[in-house]
Amino acid sequence: MRHTYSHIDLDERRKIARWRTAGISVEIIAEKLGRHRSTIFRELKRNTFVDKLIPDLNGYYCVTAHDMACERRAKLRKLAECCPPETDYFNGARSRNPWPHPLT
Repeated sequence: MRHTYSHIDLDERRKIARWRTAGISVEIIAEKLGRHRSTIFRELKRNTFVDKLIPDLNGYYCVTAHDMACERRAKLRKLAECCPPETDYFNGARSRNPWPHPLT
């Protein structure tokens, strides 16, 4: 049986940002949102804003995190449209010889 997964939406990201600012642990945030704690850790790792020039601005901001996630999904979607898996060299095309037969 297949599982259905849902992306973290902007409302959940607002809650994560608010609770992280309040100092609530990731385990409790995951429990409140009904998600696995690794999902919350992954969200914080992937979508935390980092500014090398002004490190005081580093942190998890819900709107910035949502924009980063949307850009990442769009990039993966474009990649999937550009290179469908059936044209991949390693998915079977390797078994066919692309070179002509040698002259004998």
